[in-house]
Amino acid sequence: MNTGDASFIRQLNRKIILEKIMQHKSISRAEIAKLTGLNKATVSSQIADLVEEGLLVETYAEFSSGGRKPIFLSMNESAAYAVGIDIDVTCISIAATDLKGNIVTKETHPIEDSSFPAVEEKLKTIILEINATLPVSRYGIIGIGLGVHGIVDNNQNIVYTPQHRWRNLDLKRSLESFFQVPVFIANNSNLCAVAEQVFSKESTDLVCITTYSGIGMGIIIQRKLFLGYEGFSGEVGHMIMEPDGRTCTCGNKGCWEQYASEKVLLQSIRERIGRTDCSVEEIHRFMESRIEELEEVIKDYTNHLAIGVNNIINILNPETVIINCEIFSHHPEILNKVKENLTSSMNHRKELKLSSLGKNACMLGASATVIKEFLKMDHIDWSHE
Repeated sequence: MNTGDASFIRQLNRKIILEKIMQHKSISRAEIAKLTGLNKATVSSQIADLVEEGLLVETYAEFSSGGRKPIFLSMNESAAYAVGIDIDVTCISIAATDLKGNIVTKETHPIEDSSFPAVEEKLKTIILEINATLPVSRYGIIGIGLGVHGIVDNNQNIVYTPQHRWRNLDLKRSLESFFQVPVFIANNSNLCAVAEQVFSKESTDLVCITTYSGIGMGIIIQRKLFLGYEGFSGEVGHMIMEPDGRTCTCGNKGCWEQYASEKVLLQSIRERIGRTDCSVEEIHRFMESRIEELEEVIKDYTNHLAIGVNNIINILNPETVIINCEIFSHHPEILNKVKENLTSSMNHRKELKLSSLGKNACMLGASATVIKEFLKMDHIDWSHE
């Protein structure tokens, strides 16, 4: 065996061991050897390196059945921090997490000027500010993950954002040069799908449909994020639902997101109650107390949403379909109205459910991407926590 082969095998064993440790709050060397099939010497050597690097911590069991107390290993979550960012239409949400995905700090900042130079400068400012609030750690910020509501190609270039009208921008290289850490940029829905799989004990095949300002979808197939030929997969919000229908920011007419996004639902509710200035919080209260007045609006919305969900299920046949929508998180009963419209005998899926991560999903998916790359792992699984 040459040196290159030995190095590859050592890295592979490290990856296998880390994945098992990630799945447990604490685990012994013997358990790792049993679960991975690696010999005890290999496990001990790898563990010694990881402890020395500050990525693992050792703790003694409180009780022993005889002989030495067993030593348990767990991730040293405070050894480093990952920054996850969601650039939405009107605001930037940012969170720093530890190595186990726990949110250490989180902030939301309004976007007053949506021009790219202004947003880029704002990003640099708020990242510097959040870094100053983090506890001292061995590695500090190990990377920045960023979700964009628009098209991002396989090289992580921002191709087009329908709301801000950004085109062909290389934010990744700009931020990497400024912060001197790896930066990962992706479509926000893709990052939401990653978060659902990593944090919510979801299946190996799922789709996550996000319905905030527009509609997007992240696709996980056999535990891998499906991006398509150029990285543009999941732009389901621009499926044509109504020929010659409402004009969309993409240039077409009758796109799905013009009828089934949360933005459209909120606008329809405001029109129905005659309050164009009604806040989202007021809408929630109105829906809780006077839902009958909105039956027609909700029926039209859920009908259109179900048409798109039906198409997605028939095309991809996912095990799990997750809808991430703030209105639904407050009024989960609306999901039943969508299910009632999925009557086709071709409509096979294991589960249609609401996201438990909500607006944190994009940031958490971005953070998980950073941590996975830092630890050089293929998969992260925190669902057993």
